[in-house]
Amino acid sequence: MATFPLICSGAVSPLLDWMERHDRPVDATLSDVGLGWLPRGSPATPIPLAAGLALLTRASEREGADLPARAAADHGIQDIGPLGDCALGAPRLRDGLERASANMHRHCTHEMIVIASGPEGLRLSDLWSTRFGDDASAHYVQQYVASIVASLCRLASPRALEGLRISMRPHPEAGLAHLAPWFGAALEVAPEGALEIHVPAGLADRPLPRPGPQPQDVAADPLWPDLRGDGTLAHGVRLLVRAMLPFATPRLADLAASGGMSRRTFQRRLAEEGASFFEILDEARQAAGLARVGTGAHALSQVAAELGYGHPGSFSRAYRRWTGAPPSRARPG
Repeated sequence: MATFPLICSGAVSPLLDWMERHDRPVDATLSDVGLGWLPRGSPATPIPLAAGLALLTRASEREGADLPARAAADHGIQDIGPLGDCALGAPRLRDGLERASANMHRHCTHEMIVIASGPEGLRLSDLWSTRFGDDASAHYVQQYVASIVASLCRLASPRALEGLRISMRPHPEAGLAHLAPWFGAALEVAPEGALEIHVPAGLADRPLPRPGPQPQDVAADPLWPDLRGDGTLAHGVRLLVRAMLPFATPRLADLAASGGMSRRTFQRRLAEEGASFFEILDEARQAAGLARVGTGAHALSQVAAELGYGHPGSFSRAYRRWTGAPPSRARPG
């Protein structure tokens, strides 16, 4: 897939919430994986998929192989942001899972949830079009996804685990035994390596408590963009640059690494699409700069610093290039 690998930051919220509750160094951990800029409380914010996977893997290696289940088992579906809201507002468990499947393109670029219905219930398959670093990382991801799905199932029935059957890739050392406290007898080794969850018909058709907004309202939210878009690399880079810019200056080398590419390959692939990183960065700076100057609420030096300009004069020159006039002329009053 050509699209820049992204995922909504809400995907890691259950993990970050667990770390905060247990007094773990959240800010330092985010910085270690290149997410030091990430604002909390904005679950629709796109982040590099590689950073989200690194966060999950490193935390699990440090805290124990069952950390994903510990973090997501209770409130995972409520904590992951718009995708969870979309599922929670559905009338039945079946509808909630199908809503989540239909909106995965807005949650993650490289993950798909495929649901097959039959007389015995539903089979949910969690499929990825990217490779994980190793079997342990794949296990952590599958455990995390299964825990989030199970948290939704428990809202339909507190005894949901008695009916579920979960096929998962085992941890290369711990196997699946370490997950017995979280999944009981529902677990078995995935013969093909992919996560599959079988939901019996009686459970699939149970109602959900509908605590959140209606799915169609969540799906219409302009702040929850289509991460896959037109399938180009430039689309994903634009989304990430816009998300980062208010908090940190996006850098070519960092984005290339997050996309699993060298600088040269990253630049070449953007050029093949008629784009460049610096043009994308300039576009994002222009949109943000015009908006901030127009309000008159921020000093020009502050705007320049927020947009990554080393000196207010550099921002003023860029503003003249965008508009043909100095920023002082656009100040209200």
